[in-house]
Amino acid sequence: MRIDDELKATLEFASEEARKRKHEYLTTEHLLYALCSEKRAVKILVNAGVEPNRLQSKLNHFFNDHLEALPLEEVGEPAQTIAFWRVIQRAVLQAQSAGNDTLYSSDILASLFNEKE
Repeated sequence: MRIDDELKATLEFASEEARKRKHEYLTTEHLLYALCSEKRAVKILVNAGVEPNRLQSKLNHFFNDHLEALPLEEVGEPAQTIAFWRVIQRAVLQAQSAGNDTLYSSDILASLFNEKE
């Protein structure tokens, strides 16, 4: 399955955000934070009544209040959490089931908001 170029950039942004913040793990919150800056995802969020800037601000507070930064000497590439991986995996399966050969941010959003666990 091909990953849309915008989504690739968004996934890289999520990973960079976790690295910049010195987080040990790349979480679904990092993914959602990055999606708030992606054009296709922003359109979907706004149509669903979500204010992307406000959501990003709340996520920023979550990062600051609930995720611990690693000491500088321990900073490396953040590991994907199981939840992060499941969101991506479920998005791929949903896109394939719909007959799509490209994964978009819309598939990721659908997977994020259909989380049952």
